[in-house]
Amino acid sequence: MLEGSRAVNFKLDKIVIPMAKGQRSRKALRLGFDFSRALNTEITALTVKDSSRELTWSDKVHVVTSAYKLGKEMNVKVIPKIITNRSVRSGIVNETANRNYDLLLMASDSHSFFARSLFGGNVDYIIRHVSIPVAALGIRTGNYPYTSIVYPMSEMINTRSSLAFSLAIKKSIEKPLRILDLRYLDSKPQDRFRFFRDHFDQIIQKYGGDVSFIRDSAGKNYIEVIRNGTSGEKNPLLVLGVRPDQNGRVKLPAELREINRSVNCDILLVKK
Repeated sequence: MLEGSRAVNFKLDKIVIPMAKGQRSRKALRLGFDFSRALNTEITALTVKDSSRELTWSDKVHVVTSAYKLGKEMNVKVIPKIITNRSVRSGIVNETANRNYDLLLMASDSHSFFARSLFGGNVDYIIRHVSIPVAALGIRTGNYPYTSIVYPMSEMINTRSSLAFSLAIKKSIEKPLRILDLRYLDSKPQDRFRFFRDHFDQIIQKYGGDVSFIRDSAGKNYIEVIRNGTSGEKNPLLVLGVRPDQNGRVKLPAELREINRSVNCDILLVKK
C-alpha cells in the first residue's frame, strides 16, 4: 500500500535539469546527483540554444560537458543534451513534452522567484506550461548540501506532493526532515495528511529516521512559525508546494510571497 501511494512517493526515475552559466544550475545538478546515487535516477543536463541569436555553440557545449565531467568525477552518469529553439523557455517546455521525464528540476534567483504573477520571466512561463512535475529551486545561499529539510505541514499553504518530494530529498542527502505542524492554523482542514500520519512507521522504515514534528504554539500565523523554524537551522532547504486548478492555472497564495520575504534560506517550490 505504501509503495502505491502518491501521498508519500514521488517518481524520480528520469529528471531533466536545465543548465546555464553560473553556480545556480550547478546547485540543482548537485541535488540531482544525490537523487541518482540514492534512487538510481537518470540525469539529463539540458541547454537550449536560442535560434534567434547569432551565438556560437561553444558556451552551450561548455555548460553541458562541464555537467557531464562533474558527474563523472562523482560517479554519476549524466546525459548531456543541447537543443535549438526559438527561445530557451519554449525549448524547455517542448523538450519535457516530447520525452518521458518524471521531473523538471530547475534553479532560479529566489528574489525573482515569487515576482509578478508567479515566479517572473522564464521560470513563470515554464512552470505554467510544462506538463510534468516541476521543482523550482530558489537560491539564496551557495552552500550545499543542506543541513536539513524544513516542510511546513499545512493544507492551506502546502501540498502532499511537496511532502513526498521532501521525503525523497531526505533519503538522498541523508539529512533530518523537520516538519512544522501548522495544521492548527488551517481554517477548513480536510485531513489531507492522514495517510502520512497513519503509515508513519512504514514511512520511517523506507526513508530513514530523524523526522521530527515541531509545533510552535507561540507563532501567530504561518509566516511567523516558518520564519522561526528556518532561522533555527544552519543551512535549511524550505520545501513548499502549489497545485494547479482544474484549468491548469497556478495561483500563488499571498502567504507564500510573504514567506519568501521573511526567510533567508533556499526555497524549493514543487508543482505536480
